[in-house]
Amino acid sequence: MTAVLSLIVVAACILSNFPASSNPIKPLSNDQFYTTTLAPNSTLYFSYTSTNPGSPCSTLDCQSGDRWVRVSAHAQFNQLQIVSSLGRPLVDCNHPDADCQAVTGRSTVGLVHQYGSWDDLQGGEPGCYTPGSLWTPSPNNTVYFSLTQLNTSSVEVAIVVSSASITHPVPGGCATTGPTPNDPMLELTVTRSQSNKISFQQSNLGLPRVFASPQHGCSCDAVSYYSDTSPGTIQYEVYRTFVSDCGSDFKRTFYESPLLKAIGFMTTVAGVKRHGTKVTLTSLKPPAIKSLEAAVHSGQGVVYNVLVTDVYQASLSPDTSIDEFQSVYTPTHTYSCTLDKADTTQPYCHNLRDDMVLSSSLIAAFAGVPLAFFGLRYYTLSLIIMGSMTGCMVFFIFINNVPTSLNYVARTLLSLGLGQVGGLTAYLWWRFRWSASLTLVYIGTCMGFLVACWVFATPLAEMTVFSNAFNYGMTFACATLLIPTLLLLRPRLLTILSTAVVGSYCIINGVDYFTGGSFGEVYSNVIERAVDPTFAASYTGSYFSDDFNGCSNIQLNLIMLGSWVVLCIITATTQLLWTAKSIPDVPVYSGKRRHPAEVRDYQSFAPRAEDPRLAERRPLLQEQQSIQTANTFANATQAQRPPPSRRRRQQQRGSPHPV
Repeated sequence: MTAVLSLIVVAACILSNFPASSNPIKPLSNDQFYTTTLAPNSTLYFSYTSTNPGSPCSTLDCQSGDRWVRVSAHAQFNQLQIVSSLGRPLVDCNHPDADCQAVTGRSTVGLVHQYGSWDDLQGGEPGCYTPGSLWTPSPNNTVYFSLTQLNTSSVEVAIVVSSASITHPVPGGCATTGPTPNDPMLELTVTRSQSNKISFQQSNLGLPRVFASPQHGCSCDAVSYYSDTSPGTIQYEVYRTFVSDCGSDFKRTFYESPLLKAIGFMTTVAGVKRHGTKVTLTSLKPPAIKSLEAAVHSGQGVVYNVLVTDVYQASLSPDTSIDEFQSVYTPTHTYSCTLDKADTTQPYCHNLRDDMVLSSSLIAAFAGVPLAFFGLRYYTLSLIIMGSMTGCMVFFIFINNVPTSLNYVARTLLSLGLGQVGGLTAYLWWRFRWSASLTLVYIGTCMGFLVACWVFATPLAEMTVFSNAFNYGMTFACATLLIPTLLLLRPRLLTILSTAVVGSYCIINGVDYFTGGSFGEVYSNVIERAVDPTFAASYTGSYFSDDFNGCSNIQLNLIMLGSWVVLCIITATTQLLWTAKSIPDVPVYSGKRRHPAEVRDYQSFAPRAEDPRLAERRPLLQEQQSIQTANTFANATQAQRPPPSRRRRQQQRGSPHPV
């Protein structure tokens, strides 16, 4: 009954797609990426003819010839439908020998035709083979297909046709579910707001292998059965590339041209290797569930594809390029949001503003102003601000790694509230330890943390060695502690630089939120990796390239980086020459009150605590003090001497004169 219904649906699709005389058939070439504009509810017709159809052969002597062709169409979010026929025009799809398929889907549709079939001369199951199986090519090696747009508005679409030889695996050739026996499409499922689940069907072998085991004569079963033997059979690798220039949360741009350009990069084996980044750390083998999760951001355009490799045949021909044993599926894209207002299953792409992120960015920007310009002058305030920021980060990571029923807003608010404990702890540590040495290390570490974030925003982070959590953590910790260790002997300079750098970053991060750059993601990537274990595997790009976290504008990124550097120089210079000029050292809490006389005595033995202006006037004061002392002594001596008349009488009598 199901088969009958399927035939009825295919027949209805075919009847609705008969080419009219006014709609000519456009021929396409292999791996051609053809773009055009489809009017509402309109249909276009295409054809592709293989130049290497091959000839009849058996499993023992098949050496050349195309074995399959993949047809796909792509749009941004519109409903598309492909109807294809191998060897016969679409009007002949009602013929008993016609090989016709029909696929309907949103954004991406794709299907695969095989240029013939394997016939088991020993009476085995259809589709299976033995050492004596024969390959019979189709009488006609031309594929006819139509593309229909089912929406009420014009849309830009891309059509791709790819044909491959006998050594290339058939993508989705062992499909167990799906609309067609050969299903090369990827299925994307949004599992949560920050993750996509990617699923795909198993591939088939372009050339069936001869196995002695009769119960595993079918190629699909054989692939799974022999997957654990050396050197294995088929392996799968998931790749992705990003769509750049997505705009800010207040003004996002979702243009069709950048999306179709990214899809065009991912339609061939060479394009996937050159423009894509591997998502999986290890290759997936046939017995494994062919699905995985990848971290994403809502509004971030990303294109996925799967590269499948016949490692067994490649091992038999080590001198042949590995590309000859590889194939790719149909590329599929997502924004992790919907462009259709009527779709309530995902957030609307044009309304992705996160009020929690907005509030946090504004609070950090306002807190960064006193931190950057008055960091040393208001030392305790700087401690509280930095401690609160660190506390919020630590509690956010902890809460998101602990199973809880709290939603995103509740977890964020709880992190912000508990983060204030960090600011209070930093102040009390300075207040009751009577020493600024430990707080100096903490303040310097905040700047070192930012430096480490920038180190891992370069291509260095894409190295395979840092996909390991231990290697990443140890390297990050060393980079964080490097600067405070070098500047610990210059506490005043360390405090000024650290507050200027951290405060300036907070200010520019607030501006970057409204411009739509990737400046803030230098810091958030580290948090994301600590929260999401899959982020390490899916991370790609550097801050200085177009694929940094997707949604990236390299010109804007460089402007934001330059603005931060300039602001760091301005704020540090302001503190050195103005706001912190009269502060010779980092404030130290004494822990008790002193009598004013003790304070004067302490200052006389501690010239570093003396006002610099008094130090400049000290020679003049000492000279005035010496003159006053001499005058006092002279006056005292003059007061002790007798008058002149009395002195003469004493001299005449011979009495001594007191000196």
